[in-house]
Amino acid sequence: MSSDDYARESGGEFSESVSRQDILLVFDRLAEEEPLTTSEVAEELPIGRRALHDRLEKMHQDGDLGKKDFGNRVVWWAEVAPALDPELAEELDATADEETYLSMDELDERLDDA
Repeated sequence: MSSDDYARESGGEFSESVSRQDILLVFDRLAEEEPLTTSEVAEELPIGRRALHDRLEKMHQDGDLGKKDFGNRVVWWAEVAPALDPELAEELDATADEETYLSMDELDERLDDA
């Protein structure tokens, strides 16, 4: 996705908003072992690169993201995980006191269904 794929409002901003959670989900999905550049994150979201960079800087200041500068290039990584899906969180809370053990295959299956 590029920022050109989304309509701008009269003030020049993109009409679709991107939440902190949306950004963290990109890191969760793409950055398992390597940090991401601003451009790599921007390709996944309906937000311009400059606006996204400002959001990433704010998230870094808030402790949500780690950051390393390489001259004029910056890489980012998540310091926190995205929030659980509300339905999965509710199911986990409901069964928190149960002593139920799952095999890794059963766990993978449950997570795939969520």
